[in-house]
Amino acid sequence: YHGKGETIQTKDGKLYYEKTGSGPVIVMVAGGPGGSHASFHGFFERLAKNLTLVLFDNIGRGRSDRLKDKRKHTVERDADDIEALRKHLGVEKISIIGHSYGGMPAIAYACKYPKSLDRVVLSDTLHSGQAFQQNIDSCNFNVANQYPEKWEQLTAMRKRGSPWFCQALFC
Repeated sequence: YHGKGETIQTKDGKLYYEKTGSGPVIVMVAGGPGGSHASFHGFFERLAKNLTLVLFDNIGRGRSDRLKDKRKHTVERDADDIEALRKHLGVEKISIIGHSYGGMPAIAYACKYPKSLDRVVLSDTLHSGQAFQQNIDSCNFNVANQYPEKWEQLTAMRKRGSPWFCQALFC
């Protein structure tokens, strides 16, 4: 499903994006945190009939460069990626659809760059880092109490630093 993408240089590395269609620009912000644009393929291309659809990977995700300093992974820095993309595209205003975690950078963008924003749509999102953490805590609680054997596997894999700890939930 991947389209032909390009990269732009930002202060934190190369940012990957794909652009299709014509008309007002709508930028899709992926969930996660850590999700890439790939989850949008097959669902939003019809928007390109009347709009310029832009799918991208925030720095540190997907086909974009990784951050050397992991402490720089912040909602505000992700919002700055959106602004760098808007400037690169050379448009005065953009619309944003923020899905899941992507809603938080969309909100941060709206607060920091209101004059560059036409519309914002929040889909299945949270409003703050605190709410996001409460959601994670709730998921952890439910897995620990409903699937104790999977919770043990998950906890052991986290302690080892395994990037594939989610396998413990779905084996």
